[in-house]
Amino acid sequence: MRPNSRALEAQDTASSPLLVQDTVESPLLTRADIGPSSLNAGITWACLGSAAIVCLAPLQYGYHIAELNTPKKIITGCAPSVGSRLPQCLPMSDTMFSLATSLFAVGGLVGSLGAGWLTERFGRRGGLVYNNIVFVLGPLLMALAVSPAMLAVGRFVSGVGSGAAV
Repeated sequence: MRPNSRALEAQDTASSPLLVQDTVESPLLTRADIGPSSLNAGITWACLGSAAIVCLAPLQYGYHIAELNTPKKIITGCAPSVGSRLPQCLPMSDTMFSLATSLFAVGGLVGSLGAGWLTERFGRRGGLVYNNIVFVLGPLLMALAVSPAMLAVGRFVSGVGSGAAV
């Protein structure tokens, strides 16, 4: 005995509001499907705040690309420091300074390429949480750098976070 094809179609369309139903009068999505509050809500303050925060990520990327150029003489010009665990400056050649500066862009490339995987693996919320860990770790490495290599690694890690955010 063959099941009624009309009954099967009605069952399929009832489970998914996006499937076209037989009658012309019925809309694809109704207020009951979406919920009455979401149709009348408009733009909320939370939506505007989220959009503003998302728009800041590219600004951070642009700022961090050139942030080491202005204080170069202070970072590389050493004066003897006494009684401090952190050095007052990091003596390095122009080549090492250029490498530390450019590793941010390389990290940005790695972060941009890995952001899709991160989001698919952990979801949007989980991806943002893990990216925030990178956002904290990178600047900590740069601020607590005791060698030019540690500064360069911090720049790379910051680049990964910024690239994933963009």
